[in-house]
Amino acid sequence: MEKVLTDFVKALRNSNVRVSPAETLDAMSVIDEVGYDDRDLLKRSLSIVLPKTPDEKQKFDTCFDYFFSDEIKEQVEILSKTEEDIVDRLNKVLLQIVDHEENARVKLIESKTKMVYNHIGRAYGILGNAHSISSKETMNLLSLLRLGMDMKMFPGTSQALINELIIITQPAHLQKANEGKLSAEKRDILRSDLLRSRLQNVDRPIILHKKNLNDEENSN
Repeated sequence: MEKVLTDFVKALRNSNVRVSPAETLDAMSVIDEVGYDDRDLLKRSLSIVLPKTPDEKQKFDTCFDYFFSDEIKEQVEILSKTEEDIVDRLNKVLLQIVDHEENARVKLIESKTKMVYNHIGRAYGILGNAHSISSKETMNLLSLLRLGMDMKMFPGTSQALINELIIITQPAHLQKANEGKLSAEKRDILRSDLLRSRLQNVDRPIILHKKNLNDEENSN
């Protein structure tokens, strides 16, 4: 089963559907929650956490129909043997995803260094200055900041801060923290206030791969 999910994420990326590590974990949580019996429910649920544009939605539908066929039910029966077996299989899929992410990250940094810095810099600027921001945009931008931290672009900042922000900026956490029902617009404003406050002491990202930047400029 882990191969199906891993291959599904790879197929989405190969089809130019951007899927971050955080979104991959969200997809695993969705599958854990809704299961495979109701294929339409699974498709609708995954379509919320993975595709982000109409074009990506169309590509997602094509990939889903190919990978999540009726054969999935047979594979689910294998997963249901024992709890230990399930844990072991989940560990394997996580290791495969991490390995794939690390390889893809290295290739991306080497070939598109300027683009990577641009996305991380924009994420830093938006999160630290926005006055209204949605949950989905926040997750995408925080994933980019976490990538920047993995690349040692924020040496004075702990990754624990980003992990905490990913949790406390979720709609349910904002509702609970403010002890009342909030509109989506109000949540977006409160979320941006929280982000600006928590990120105000995070220094701007530093450039570490100057050689790659120079090589990229010379090739253009």
